[in-house]
Amino acid sequence: MEVGGADVYSPNCDGTLTTAQSTTASLLTKFVLTSTLLPGSAPTNTLLANGELYVTEAGLHGPTCQTTNCVAQMTGSPSALKQEIPVAPSLINLTGFSTGERMYAISQGNSSGGAQPAWGDCANSIGCNGQCEADAIETTTNTISARLPLGFVRCSAHDHGHAARLHHEPRKRDGHGHQLAAQHAGHAILAHIHIAVGAGPVYADYYRTGQLLVTANYDGNSITIIDTSLDTFGNDSTTFGKVLATVPVGLHPVELAVLQDGSRVYVANQGDIAAGTPGSVSVVNLTNYTVEKRFR
Repeated sequence: MEVGGADVYSPNCDGTLTTAQSTTASLLTKFVLTSTLLPGSAPTNTLLANGELYVTEAGLHGPTCQTTNCVAQMTGSPSALKQEIPVAPSLINLTGFSTGERMYAISQGNSSGGAQPAWGDCANSIGCNGQCEADAIETTTNTISARLPLGFVRCSAHDHGHAARLHHEPRKRDGHGHQLAAQHAGHAILAHIHIAVGAGPVYADYYRTGQLLVTANYDGNSITIIDTSLDTFGNDSTTFGKVLATVPVGLHPVELAVLQDGSRVYVANQGDIAAGTPGSVSVVNLTNYTVEKRFR
């Protein structure tokens, strides 16, 4: 969703992007717009940054993205493809602030070559290992300014999971479970900080006002709420990294969104397709850390 709440974006499996206005009392068909991406692009997530819409493309397609994944820059209404920015393979997500001039593309693979995990290989505990990467994209020029090596993807039944941080930017992933602080200006990795969360963290969202980080734990069927508060000098507070709660949700949570009034977290649960279990959405209260509702 757009930060101002005016538009909702939905990447679709058929290679399209749906845009709908969310400001009316009821959803009107005439306000629903559909954009078409290139065949095989497989869009998965979106991010609105510096006035532009960016879409993660997890599929291999031509002509720019035949050997690696790309981030699509969209413009106009309905959103139309302006250009594609090649990033590391096995692209997972984008992280950044809506007003920021830099965002990061988080990938399970890397630009160093060699064996690369395919997208989705590490969604389950199947023992996938590889060096992750964060590619810094300057939104003023839509170019890569740095490629940061992150932790190793290690999915196993014994992985208790950890949270990931990229200089207090929202939505980030480190498959190995290291929390990574990256210097925003110089792109330097400053430290590895371990915070134990539920098993198999695959997604996170940051509540900036309340200084909370919430992770979706795929293998643990839970979300974890973490204190990420700072002191008056902008340094980590004495309670930084404290786990406030780990809340059971639906089966295999894959993504979540924190309402920016700090009231609730909406969690998208994948379900077990092989067993015929439908997906669901869990609504978690951020005040008492309980599930208020579940939609199927």
